[in-house]
Amino acid sequence: MKPIFRLMNLMLKTEKSQARMRMIEYRQKVSAMMIYDHLPINDIFRKIDDNTVLGLMDFKGVSQPFFFVLKRDI
Repeated sequence: MKPIFRLMNLMLKTEKSQARMRMIEYRQKVSAMMIYDHLPINDIFRKIDDNTVLGLMDFKGVSQPFFFVLKRDI
């Protein structure tokens, strides 16, 4: 399986930027936002604690954002 994963990684890897990060004010709090170059999606991130980040996916055309939690694997 390892050679397959290496090949997939090479195929999906890019030297070009696909998104950028910016600090923005979102709902009266400064948050990090990832703005994708070719997708109608903005991801907003807020730190909860040293191991947890709350994420919010703002998808163009969808009225309610999608919330998710990222946890550091310790």
